[in-house]
Amino acid sequence: MENISLVIPLKDEEEIIQGLIDSIKAQTVLPDEVIFVDAGSGDKTKFIVKNNLKKVPFKIKLVEMRKAYPGEARNVGIKESSCELIAFTDGGITLDKWWLKELMRPLKIDGSVDVVYGVFKPVVNSFIKECSLIAYIPAGEKIGDMNLRTNSIASSLFKKSMCERAGGFPSFRAAEDKIFMDKVKNAGAKISYTDKAIAYWEIPGSINGIFRRFTEFSAHDIFAGKAGDWHYSVFRTYGIFLLLFLLGVFVNRFFFWGIFILWLMRIARIFFKKRKDFEIKFLADLRYLFVIAFIVLVTDIALFCGSMKYLWMRHENGK
Repeated sequence: MENISLVIPLKDEEEIIQGLIDSIKAQTVLPDEVIFVDAGSGDKTKFIVKNNLKKVPFKIKLVEMRKAYPGEARNVGIKESSCELIAFTDGGITLDKWWLKELMRPLKIDGSVDVVYGVFKPVVNSFIKECSLIAYIPAGEKIGDMNLRTNSIASSLFKKSMCERAGGFPSFRAAEDKIFMDKVKNAGAKISYTDKAIAYWEIPGSINGIFRRFTEFSAHDIFAGKAGDWHYSVFRTYGIFLLLFLLGVFVNRFFFWGIFILWLMRIARIFFKKRKDFEIKFLADLRYLFVIAFIVLVTDIALFCGSMKYLWMRHENGK
């Protein structure tokens, strides 16, 4: 099974799409075809893809949709693919030159493997992004003798038959990848992992960008039925904060200290979970500590704003 289709959903990616295309051209093993599914871009994304049609050593298909969520775009890409293997990545990604070759390696060793997950690494090239690495980027997990950030659809390879058996991606703006990967696992897929297939992930470089992204994901995570993954724990935390605040107002001001202590414990827990990414400068330079704590607060506020957005969207749909 050597033939590979690379499926990529796009929407308003004009600033970074050329970098992704160049990283595909630089692969040591090239895909047979790259299927870009444009889900209603309003910028120059489609024109940049079209401008590369005759400049790459592989076949490009550009499928244009009016407006769609990423999962819907991936489903279209799967249907348009003509190969037995389907690799997935996203528009905000650049790929290590060994990425596709390393995704294929486990399949060459064991042909019964259905799915291979590579890893993703955030691009950390600014102060805000360094702080984001600790504040909200998922920590690596231990799998075998590897510690890696994995289980990302943006760094993955599937047998097409497994995609079809799992029933494709659901039509959600967020969490559709997690739901699909759970469906694949529950369908009995044989899954392999590699820490050598690296996709570099562009994360927001501003507080405003972080807030907008988390607000959007918060609303759509609830729509996807994934509030338990994130929302409930934050709601519980602020419920305790509210209780301590009320006790401070009506019982004893000592309870206000409880809010401060619990907040410090929360930040310490985040640092502990991200200890593999820890650098001494995060403690030596107090700016890091304050900005990391501020970004955590921003994501919490975005969660509540996204929850309100979800309620408003339901109200609008009810009309």
